[in-house]
Amino acid sequence: MTPSTKVTTIHIRNNTFVPDQLTVLPGTGITWINDDSVTHLVKASGDSKGKFTSSEMVSGAHFIYTFGETPGTYEFGDPSYPDMKGAIIVMKGDSVVGASDVISTSS
Repeated sequence: MTPSTKVTTIHIRNNTFVPDQLTVLPGTGITWINDDSVTHLVKASGDSKGKFTSSEMVSGAHFIYTFGETPGTYEFGDPSYPDMKGAIIVMKGDSVVGASDVISTSS
């Protein structure tokens, strides 16, 4: 599977991000959808702090953020739920699926 520049979805369920980590190409848009019955916030954290913050999302609401051309790991979470964390890994290349397997098996 070769990822393309498109919108990818992360669901918020049971106070978790599903999936909690994605590897995408530069220019990919991520949509977070709140499937929980409580209000959530998506906020960049760690080295990514300040890059993006959603408004408070009631059940059924969504937030979209498009990642630029800069590769890196962009952490995020919901400050009201400290264990609720995730990361977007932006990588350049024809295919980012299995990239860690290629790196770990090369000598």
